[in-house]
Amino acid sequence: MKNYINDMPDFMEKTMKKVTLLYILIVCGTYSTQAQLQQSRCFYSDRIHAFASSGTTIYAGTKKGIIRSNDMGVRWQNKSSGLINLHITSMATVGTLLYAGTERGLFKSSDNGETWLGTALSSVRVISLISNGNEIYINLGDKIYRIKDKVKPELFSINLPFDKFIDIVIHNNRVYVHGHYGIYTTDDDGFNWKSFNNGLPMLGINTLYSAGKTLFSYVESEGIYRSNDNGETWHKAANYTKHPIVKFIKNGGDIIAISHSEIFISTDDGITWTMEENSWNSSQLTTVYTFNGIIFIGTKDAGIYWKVNNKWENVGTITVGTTNNVWKPEIQSITTGVENSENAQNNFTVSIFPMPAKESITVHNNTNIENGTYSIINHIGEIVQQGIIPAKTHTIDIHTLPAGMYIFSMDMGGKGVKEKILVQ
Repeated sequence: MKNYINDMPDFMEKTMKKVTLLYILIVCGTYSTQAQLQQSRCFYSDRIHAFASSGTTIYAGTKKGIIRSNDMGVRWQNKSSGLINLHITSMATVGTLLYAGTERGLFKSSDNGETWLGTALSSVRVISLISNGNEIYINLGDKIYRIKDKVKPELFSINLPFDKFIDIVIHNNRVYVHGHYGIYTTDDDGFNWKSFNNGLPMLGINTLYSAGKTLFSYVESEGIYRSNDNGETWHKAANYTKHPIVKFIKNGGDIIAISHSEIFISTDDGITWTMEENSWNSSQLTTVYTFNGIIFIGTKDAGIYWKVNNKWENVGTITVGTTNNVWKPEIQSITTGVENSENAQNNFTVSIFPMPAKESITVHNNTNIENGTYSIINHIGEIVQQGIIPAKTHTIDIHTLPAGMYIFSMDMGGKGVKEKILVQ
């Protein structure tokens, strides 16, 4: 819409902004002060192109810059200072360096994204990035560069038999490059390349991914193929329907594949696939990433989704501006309000604080019922802690829980509530 608004007369632009604001108020509704966490979900959204992580920090690259979360994705902050181009296409980390590929150059940051500097690869469109130890490979579509030991970029694709590259994969310490016409690999620093296409259709190879001992590929109009012998031979997945796959990712023992509209999961190393229930409001899916066991899905216009308690939930759509605005407010407590219809019907509210938590949480509810019960559930649906809540206000020791996002489920005399809690 912005491209059209910029060409409108001033009074029409103001009118459109008022209409947009009215739409936000209607969709988001009016919340009480007790529902601040839920209220933070109502934002414009930006297309999510890429994720990266370093330590306990996760980054997301959008069409309008880079956002960073230091608390497992609960709050995000704009970190785009120094980026000449804000259209992020890809991200990767090498040691303490963070790299961002954009529509107009490659940038790097040595201070966790606080400031960004240009590199020798300026004024070029970066298609994808992949890191391997102290190296990073930069795919420009018609050339591939490598930066090794933080020195200047060197051309890596000079001996490749084709010049239209889609992506780069590192598998068993070998570099694989693929285009629509095939997959090639090298184990001698790019001096010699070998074709690895036995069993693959020769046209339409769109995606390549390495997961443990297995290579995965999606071939246009054909489906998913897998190789257990470093790409020497390929075999088609048994029951996969022909949804165009844009990204694979490994999470624990599962392989996840996303198309622009669906999510597929394989629990048997890609032999068979099942489709996830759609809960992302038909938004186009763009990328997938795993971080500390949590699966993050980037979308075109609905922000970020993650999987908690075996359900896909919206983290919150994201506004990325030119200032360091935090789009999700500081969380002092999590309080259910009138937004939760079940709780409102039961007239049941609960507060959990502090948030994020480290050693313990205090739970306060508005009932006079004693001896309620609680369960704490991790991101794969396992109950990791449970117990009794003997009073309206009760403190629960959680110091043994690993850092991450959990679901806190509480039952007080048939009145139940579920809330997210963050353990640091």
